[in-house]
Amino acid sequence: MNRNRLTFALCLWGAVALASPPNPNPEEVARRLVQSTGVAQGDLVRVSGSTKDLPLLTAIAVEVEKAGAASFFALSSDESVRRICHEVPAERDAGNASATLKLISAMTADISVSPGTNPRLCSDVDPARLAARGKAFQEANAAYTKGGIKAINLGNGMEPADWRAKRFGITPAQLSSLYWNGINVEPAKLREAADPIVRGLAGKRLTVTAANGTTVSMSIEGRPILFSDGQVTPEMAKKGQTLVAWLPAGDVYLVAVPGTAEGTVVVDRFWYHEKPIDGLTLTIKGGKIIEMQAKSGPLEQFKRDYEGSGGAKDAVGVVNIGTNPNLRAPAGTRVNATPVWGMVSIMAGDTSWAGGSDVSSWNFIGFVPAATVTVDGKVLVDKGQLRAPAA
Repeated sequence: MNRNRLTFALCLWGAVALASPPNPNPEEVARRLVQSTGVAQGDLVRVSGSTKDLPLLTAIAVEVEKAGAASFFALSSDESVRRICHEVPAERDAGNASATLKLISAMTADISVSPGTNPRLCSDVDPARLAARGKAFQEANAAYTKGGIKAINLGNGMEPADWRAKRFGITPAQLSSLYWNGINVEPAKLREAADPIVRGLAGKRLTVTAANGTTVSMSIEGRPILFSDGQVTPEMAKKGQTLVAWLPAGDVYLVAVPGTAEGTVVVDRFWYHEKPIDGLTLTIKGGKIIEMQAKSGPLEQFKRDYEGSGGAKDAVGVVNIGTNPNLRAPAGTRVNATPVWGMVSIMAGDTSWAGGSDVSSWNFIGFVPAATVTVDGKVLVDKGQLRAPAA
């Protein structure tokens, strides 16, 4: 689950990408998105995406009207993303964020189709400028999280695009097939697949280890165990869960007890814009990142972005386990996305989207493939394979 996706500052920067659906009928996709969001009479719905996706976005707007709600478009393009990144001066950020707060106070639902934007468009922007933009929008992002906005995103870090397929080590056709197969799983089947992991997480101490050197442990005692099945429901709020869903779905996640994470997280490859950082190693003490190292890549630029961010950027809080049975990464590939079956993700920075107490303009997802997860000594994930915990 690409948690940055629904925040306004990063949407304006065009941080993610999705090509238009190549096969599914836009009308069918739109109907599912509107129904899964729970759009109802009187809602005001933001419909966001790329100008390339107008057939789908138009179909969503029509379905919103059929539900008795009203919608407005938030459109982007490669050109708008590039120009906003390079031409908007820092002194305009406060005004931009203030205007965005007005939008947030009015809208009650949000349906986003991640736009088809290559991150290379903004890759040459000063990292300090990116951090300043994120910090300026921190209040707006917090208002979005606390506002009870019903939101769904089509993408979840698996959006079909040539550049993404290349990063994953598969062909564009393979990615498109994997993506839509992952979406076309009934919520009931997703819940059935996730249930053993949900039950297994009801413990005191969670530990993640991997052959790459990752060894991190944290307290999870009494923490809510959350699950995204691609639907927004009233029951989510009762669990302390924000009203946000992602497609493809199949994410089980929780926020650790603040200040309890200890150890080392190693991310074999992390993409900072279009450049890879290999062997990114985070040293964690008292629930916070105290050191960053890497074998190669633009680590210093990455640190500048991190250090310029606001709030609890160093907090290590969320652990996510992918449970979508239709998302099986081919052997030898790097299909790093949160709903992938057996994928373990460790997240730093803001946890408010998951019901946590840490608020920050910084969000980081560290993917640890082939990881082993234990809770109180019982194995839930064994080298990337989900296991039903022993009784």
